[in-house]
Amino acid sequence: MESTSNRKLIRPGKHVTRACTGCRQRKTKCDGARPQCANCRIHNQQCVMPQGVDKRTVPSKERYSRLEQYTQSLESVLLSNGITLPPRMDISALTPDSGALNPNPVVQTPASRDDSSWGSICDPPIEGSDSAIPSLLQDMESPVDLLSERFGSLQLADDGQVRFFGATSNLHIQHVGSFSLADPKIRSVYGSEGDILRHAGVGEAVPEQLEDHLLRLYFCWENPNIPVVEQDVFYAQRAMYRATGRPSHLYSELLANTMCAVGAALTRRRPCGLPESLAEFFSTRAKALLEVEMDAPSLCTVQALVILSGVEALLTRDARGWLYSGMAMRLATDLGLHLEPLQSAHGEGSSASEMRIRRVVFWGAYIHDRMWSFYVGRPESLDEKHIFVEPLKASDIVQGATCWQRYIDEDHDLDPISLPGLFGEVAQYTVSLCRRMSHIRRALYNSLHPGKAEIMSLHSTARELRANLLSWAETLPPSLSLRDDKEQPLPPHVLQLQCVYLLFARDWQLTPPISMQYHAILVVIDRPFTYGRYQGLPGLTAADIEECHKACTDAAISITKTLQVFRHRHGARQMNIHTVHLIFTAALVHIHNVFFAPAEDTRTAARSHFRISCQVLLEIGQAYKNALRALEIVTSIKSKLETAQRPRPGSDGEYNGGLNKRARLDAHGLPTPSVSAGSGAGTEPLVAPAMEGLDMLEECLDIPSSTTFLATDSGFPESWGWVSPPGSFFTGSE
Repeated sequence: MESTSNRKLIRPGKHVTRACTGCRQRKTKCDGARPQCANCRIHNQQCVMPQGVDKRTVPSKERYSRLEQYTQSLESVLLSNGITLPPRMDISALTPDSGALNPNPVVQTPASRDDSSWGSICDPPIEGSDSAIPSLLQDMESPVDLLSERFGSLQLADDGQVRFFGATSNLHIQHVGSFSLADPKIRSVYGSEGDILRHAGVGEAVPEQLEDHLLRLYFCWENPNIPVVEQDVFYAQRAMYRATGRPSHLYSELLANTMCAVGAALTRRRPCGLPESLAEFFSTRAKALLEVEMDAPSLCTVQALVILSGVEALLTRDARGWLYSGMAMRLATDLGLHLEPLQSAHGEGSSASEMRIRRVVFWGAYIHDRMWSFYVGRPESLDEKHIFVEPLKASDIVQGATCWQRYIDEDHDLDPISLPGLFGEVAQYTVSLCRRMSHIRRALYNSLHPGKAEIMSLHSTARELRANLLSWAETLPPSLSLRDDKEQPLPPHVLQLQCVYLLFARDWQLTPPISMQYHAILVVIDRPFTYGRYQGLPGLTAADIEECHKACTDAAISITKTLQVFRHRHGARQMNIHTVHLIFTAALVHIHNVFFAPAEDTRTAARSHFRISCQVLLEIGQAYKNALRALEIVTSIKSKLETAQRPRPGSDGEYNGGLNKRARLDAHGLPTPSVSAGSGAGTEPLVAPAMEGLDMLEECLDIPSSTTFLATDSGFPESWGWVSPPGSFFTGSE
């Protein structure tokens, strides 16, 4: 029994599990009395208990409280990634005897501190619960199968994002270890945007009204062509983040700034307090935020990179634009967007909406990558054989409004006519068109100096590619075909799809005219065989060459016709950034026909089409600098060839026959005997301006140096001074 003098001391029991610091040093038994044990009283020392956490003595209440806090943080990570939480369980109904609970609750937690992977391969899942994050390997018979896995899997990385690791990386093996789910050293852009922008020197406040205006311009004119952002989801996630500060994988200020940069190129508004070049301003802001967000990129980072690559292109910074496009595809594969939903670590538990958004983002990045490859003539970032996600369907594109309505700066000019949106249909058929584009560069533009046999083989391949493209055109629904525009006009994104088709199309009357992109592809298919006049392409007949030339001409004319429809209905300034290259491609065909077409009516029509192409490039140049660069190139070629065609002294006013140095073709397209220099009036060697103009045209059109050209028999009756730029439009790349 305790003495009276010790009644105030707290003695928890006869045996204690921990000794105080003094007893530990003396290696004596500690009675655990508080506030001072017996040994410390005897030695007149302060009794101090060790501060380290001892797992043997952590009270159950504190233990479960900490576990609950950690579980809540894990739930926030899952929700931020769009992963549905499992249903709550009735813990009281479970007993250890039922075998439903593991004695170690920490290990049984789906994402615990002792198991940073998406489920353990050793512990069985909780019975009766539908896990929101099933393992890729749950169907494997034994862990040994992991060592022979050839595909890979998605794993939860240190930044909390799901990332794909192939089998050769060895990181695809799900592990059980003491790895943290979130590395506190990883920078986060969320909540730090203001400091980042101020440090970059672009911290000016953007009025909310201006931001909303620029976003509406983006959703009206840019997103329908390459849909990477779902409008309703974007606005909902933006409102949630700005109200709660809670991070979201579907929204970041980086994404908002890239979209505003596109809208800034389409607006004439210049608000006070902001730099003159709004596109440059928002582009700089986006790049500052991107530098931090790349430490822990997410789905919205892919969206932002796709859009930012287009912004850099319109600012004529092609190097950055090309790199950003490649980064978007690399990041898409990093996040596993190229995989089937069931191949992902959260495939079965993720909602159908989440899987649909992932699919839309991937195919949007895919379209942009293929367009860039077409634009710069370089290999694609991701080969077709590595894509396993199902093709985009029209139903995947979900828009709050099913109609498209024009939106521009002037509120009073809002078009009251609502046109059928056709957003899903355009996206679906653009993807299928781009998948066909991938084979063209590899098949036709992969040999520097083909021989006779290879040229014949390439010509046969071109016919097959053309037939494949025409079969695609035949599958288009009537809603996407170019028809009489008087009764029901088409929205701009449908017209752009039609221009792409025309670059590859053969004949406006013989094929369903669909898109500028389509016809641009047709031009590229036939162009290698178009300008080699007989001797330039051994193995091909004059009829073969003229057939290809006619196909290119018809496709270029179709692009110009579509441009006229677009310009009349919507104005040229709002065209998509990728349209610049399509117009550029058609203009080169027209300028060739202006100077070298055999028939006068062809030359006359080519002058008209070339003039229209230049006018459209000039109008688009108000928004996109790369349009002015394209205009400078084609007008430079025109000026040099026009200088060469002027009568020279001693030529009796006749057109400079020097252009005939490369041989004339008769009315049937066959070469005529060449005329030696000096044998007749005006037949002197090709002058320097003409040679320079032809060399530029050859470089743009991939014309062999041995190609034979035909000079026109008469000069231009009208002055083309209006089309020449007042100064150099070229704004060099970085």
